[in-house]
Amino acid sequence: MYKSTNNGSNWTGVNNGLSSNSVFALTSQNTQLYVGTDSGLFITSDNGAHWIKAINGLPADMSVISLASSDSGVFAGTLDGTLYSSFDNGSSWTSETSLVNSVAIHSLATNDSGVYAGTFTGLYYLPYGDTAWTNLSSGFASSNIPFVVTLDSLVIAASSSIGNGIYFSNNNGKIWRAINSGFSINSTTMSLAASPKYVYAGVEALCVWRRSISEIMDLPESGLANDIEIFPNPATNSITIKTTEKDLIAEFSTLEGKVVLSGKLIPSSTIDIHSLKKGIYLVKLYNNQGVVTRKIIKQ
Repeated sequence: MYKSTNNGSNWTGVNNGLSSNSVFALTSQNTQLYVGTDSGLFITSDNGAHWIKAINGLPADMSVISLASSDSGVFAGTLDGTLYSSFDNGSSWTSETSLVNSVAIHSLATNDSGVYAGTFTGLYYLPYGDTAWTNLSSGFASSNIPFVVTLDSLVIAASSSIGNGIYFSNNNGKIWRAINSGFSINSTTMSLAASPKYVYAGVEALCVWRRSISEIMDLPESGLANDIEIFPNPATNSITIKTTEKDLIAEFSTLEGKVVLSGKLIPSSTIDIHSLKKGIYLVKLYNNQGVVTRKIIKQ
């Protein structure tokens, strides 16, 4: 491990207590830094001057190859596909769940709703408090999806297979869209990172690509037919959603993002909304072809 205090101009080794030189992952929470290695997980609270091995709840010399942190906890992914968590600054660790077939958790990311795991056999999602992973690979050209990052509600994932590229979702992985315009999809993606302004992709051709987050968020919704009708609007007791789309799901949410009503639609559905409070709601309609959002007023 090395650290720099002058924006990368100079680097100093900080390995006191770190028993392995093979570092696979880094994350931080509060004042602590966590590293995953081929011989376990190590923690420092003094900027790397001293490292302490985390052993309470973690198997000895386990390969920790991915790490992520949330506001309340830290998550560690292992070579054998087990997810561990700590909510006491790394003092103790609990095994959350394991992926099917013990596939290695190559990367981890978190947002307000749960944990995402990138693997070479698919992208998986675990809501907080649940014990069963959901496979989110539908919509990708390949199940080889080892890289995932999050920025609030935005989830970005990348395949390392040549010709597949990078995808994004703004609904927790229900719908994915490729964002490969200008990107060299004929190169193998080797890493993925994000900042509030950009997403970065490192490829084997010894270069890094970047794309503006605001540009991604401003991409128009597409993929669904233009014949979707919602009426009456404003409405008091019920609304009708008329469309030719199949397997369409509707989610009603407040302007703050809280989902208050959801369900699967038939081509023409009448939905009872009399129990909703008066106000403005967003209606998100989606299937595996795309997503559209409409605004309704409940009187």
